[in-house]
Amino acid sequence: MPALALRIFMSTDMSSELMECPDINEYEKIGPIIFRQFDDKPGENFLDKGLYFGKRGAYLGGLTGGFSAAIFEPAAHVNGFLYGCRTVAAGALIGGTALTVLGVGIPVAQAIRGKNDPIAWGMGGFAAGTIFGVRSGKLGFALKMGGLLAVLMSTIKVTGAYVTPYTDSFKHVREGKPPQLHKLFDEEGNLITYRQF
Repeated sequence: MPALALRIFMSTDMSSELMECPDINEYEKIGPIIFRQFDDKPGENFLDKGLYFGKRGAYLGGLTGGFSAAIFEPAAHVNGFLYGCRTVAAGALIGGTALTVLGVGIPVAQAIRGKNDPIAWGMGGFAAGTIFGVRSGKLGFALKMGGLLAVLMSTIKVTGAYVTPYTDSFKHVREGKPPQLHKLFDEEGNLITYRQF
């Protein structure tokens, strides 16, 4: 009976839909995948990469500013609409500027060093992190944020998790290979333990 149900399931149109299901690691627009831009022609196209990251930073900063304006009430006798607009604009400005500096800083550091390594990524991260501290006007805070983002960007490069960050659940279906199966019982009917694999 289960074999018949499997045959009926595979004969439906769903199997063809799974065959056409794209890999999320290839079509995602914002997320860890955007860091692949730094591996594409390292040390080149820094203006294009700066605009690419700056646009996404402005969107993300504006969204963050909108959430901040929605959560925190304005002070007494302050127009709430103008407070919200100012907070969204400030978030978009800081986010866009920081990610533009990141998008330009890493390729410039790669060009100066002649390598695509974690140190170049850390140098670009430090430059971008200081932008977050500029708004506060405190040099110590700017240096701390720069150091934090430098360590974060170097870690991202070392781990390489940005290359394929998501598990592709339908890869075996698209490739036409079934997943590898292990037997639970041997020929004599005894249970196979995990140590025997």
